[in-house]
Amino acid sequence: MAPPQPTTPPKVGPPAALPLFPLRVRWSAELDSPPAAGVATDNVRVFVPLAAGGVLAISAENGGVLWRADITTTVRPAAADGHVYVVGGDALQALDATSGRTLWRVPLAAAVSAPVVAR
Repeated sequence: MAPPQPTTPPKVGPPAALPLFPLRVRWSAELDSPPAAGVATDNVRVFVPLAAGGVLAISAENGGVLWRADITTTVRPAAADGHVYVVGGDALQALDATSGRTLWRVPLAAAVSAPVVAR
């Protein structure tokens, strides 16, 4: 019986790039000013605090502006249960996510520098 012959491994080229998911721009929005902090989303709307003042609700479906609230903040908002929570000036405010209407406002004794979290 002849001894086994070494085999050469098959030639392998670079791995084919397989996309894990298709990436494409669904929409873009022109803002009046750059964002003042990170954005929040409820998967229906994207909430953007603007450096020039104001918080925008933008449709996650098409990028259209749904409403604008006259609140100035440098803290990332939070969204949960149909509300958007925003630290604006000296208060924490809850806005209706659909309309932007202020639902309640609680004065704060000190400035907030950490992001707002909602569950």
